[in-house]
Amino acid sequence: MAIDIKFNPKVLSELAESKRVVEVTKELFNVINFQAQSLDRIKIIQLLENISEIFSERIQHIKELEWKTRQLIKRIDIAESYFELRDIHGELNELQKDFFLSVPSVTEIHSICTDYRDKITKRIISMVIKELISDSVYLPDESFAYFAVGSDGRREQTLLTDQDNLIVYEDSPSRYKEFYHERFSNLLVERLSLCGFKKCTGDIMPSNPKWRGSLKTWAERVDYLCRFSDPDFKKNLVNLIVLTDLRLVFGDEELGQRFIKNTYNAIFNNHIVMSEIAKSAASLGIAKGFMKTLRTEKKGKYKGHINLKLHAWAPFVLVIRAFAMKNKVIKTGTIDRIDELVRLGAFSKEAGLKLKNSFYLLSRFKIYTQVMYLTGQYSSDIYLNPDDLTEQEKDQLIEALSQIESLQKLLVESMGLRI
Repeated sequence: MAIDIKFNPKVLSELAESKRVVEVTKELFNVINFQAQSLDRIKIIQLLENISEIFSERIQHIKELEWKTRQLIKRIDIAESYFELRDIHGELNELQKDFFLSVPSVTEIHSICTDYRDKITKRIISMVIKELISDSVYLPDESFAYFAVGSDGRREQTLLTDQDNLIVYEDSPSRYKEFYHERFSNLLVERLSLCGFKKCTGDIMPSNPKWRGSLKTWAERVDYLCRFSDPDFKKNLVNLIVLTDLRLVFGDEELGQRFIKNTYNAIFNNHIVMSEIAKSAASLGIAKGFMKTLRTEKKGKYKGHINLKLHAWAPFVLVIRAFAMKNKVIKTGTIDRIDELVRLGAFSKEAGLKLKNSFYLLSRFKIYTQVMYLTGQYSSDIYLNPDDLTEQEKDQLIEALSQIESLQKLLVESMGLRI
């Protein structure tokens, strides 16, 4: 029987009035009480002292990591070279890895990694603009907006990152802006790469002419993609899906909002596009086998491993995105999308909570796999060895995969898809 824990009002206020923190704290006390029921007084004291010592050490370590992170972030705005930014970025990544090993908070990793990379990106952009000016290449009169897409667009950055970005600029008869943004984009991509932002393997970067252009050019481009008249149908679909995770990072906010609005309207108003996005989400295979087992790779270098990105994390993100598109939700973050879908009545509150827990679980395993890769224990940052999971974690992963499977079926039924 769980014991009802009474909290001092002052303690509650210091918990920032977070109901979830209070709930977790109560759960922790209940676990301790359950474990203590078979112990005598001396052993109970030893148990509590051990817990107190562990918590004190953990709190001190986290505070040190937090202080070091804050100091490094302060240095970003005054960094004088790309090499300094590269070192700051590397140190910040290392600190977040240590934080995750101490407390595996997905929310914190997503938030802090996205925030400091935004700050580094803005600093790099400012430095690139100055570098071009020193070469007598000046900013055009037309304003521009620099966007993140992918996990960065959803504010779901983790320990490893690459460049997934695009540029939009104002319409005008002048051709100088095209010249400028070609020079600017090529240099920016190289400088970001130098500072630890790997180049996108799919070439979704403004150095690629397909990922930069005026507002009018982008409208025509999106319209063309929505027609699916190109023989490379699948690539067009992937590009459209990429454009559903737009987030303004730098530049003209009004221009950025117009671009977001125009892009979403073009997609929302095209039933074929909406249907194809849903089909792509519903048809992705997941790492769930028969009789509540995990489906692993059958051969090759990663035999016995799970492609966590392709068969777990990505299908979850895609299917939530598909439901968001279906309900005309403009929010980009996966958790924000789930919350909005609950608010609209697409999911019940209970279902929404389960979905969020599954997202946190899959993201935690994704970050864990990155940690194993960064520490040299894995040769890939996307393949997870299920032998490294506890039985409880395996059960939780299977449950999360079952949720994806159920959502895929619901998506097919609700949209009348033929797969």
